[in-house]
Amino acid sequence: MALTAQQSNLIARFNKLRLSGFADMLMNQFNNSAAYIEATYEDKLEDCLSAHEQYLGSARFLRLKKAAGLTDSITLNEISQKLPLGLDREQIRYLIRNTWIENAVENIIISGPCGVGKSCLANAIAIHACKSGYRTLFYKATELLEELAHKDNGDRIKYRNKLLKTSVLILDDFGIKRLSEEAIYELYLMLDSRYNKYPVIVTTQLKPEGLLSYLGKVSTRSEAVIERLCKPAVFINLIGDSKRPERRFTSDTSNDRK
Repeated sequence: MALTAQQSNLIARFNKLRLSGFADMLMNQFNNSAAYIEATYEDKLEDCLSAHEQYLGSARFLRLKKAAGLTDSITLNEISQKLPLGLDREQIRYLIRNTWIENAVENIIISGPCGVGKSCLANAIAIHACKSGYRTLFYKATELLEELAHKDNGDRIKYRNKLLKTSVLILDDFGIKRLSEEAIYELYLMLDSRYNKYPVIVTTQLKPEGLLSYLGKVSTRSEAVIERLCKPAVFINLIGDSKRPERRFTSDTSNDRK
């Protein structure tokens, strides 16, 4: 049904005040007046407020997800329907509860062979964190640390502060390439500044006992880094074969047809 002039004016004013969720629900009530004929004024107002709260939550989630730089859109719920080997539903429930983010801060270390789903799981955790309102950033570990190490001092401090304001920081593919001493120093500063405040999620092909040897050959800070990374931390070790599809190659027989 067509809106009256007064109804249209109300909708326009709510939108002008950036109360889009409220305005959409109010328009729905105007267009479906028969469904609301027995609803009280308070019922209608509550529906409008609830709709706007949901709208704000969805808008914030989309902003956080876009800013996070994620590489996958799979959710923890989807992963729980077909659990990879090494992950159980109790661990999924623990991740969903978010206590590891702020109540009892713990880092999450996801290990396993190439292609088993480590980055996929980290992305799913990040999406849940974004839905819960936590600012999240996803980086390739080596790229981030080496970039930090080679910035000039002013830019480096700004970047460090940006990372420190991030509730959940993900370092993907940690250990895939040897780090310079400068990069390891940046890793130490990063972990030290976040220790017991904000968690770090690390994906790696290295086993827990291999982390120290990976860092120890190039830095005297290796033990301090491992201490801040692994204590406290939750270890999730995924096992199995690579889930990435194999690329099929076919021989070019076009010359044979000539």
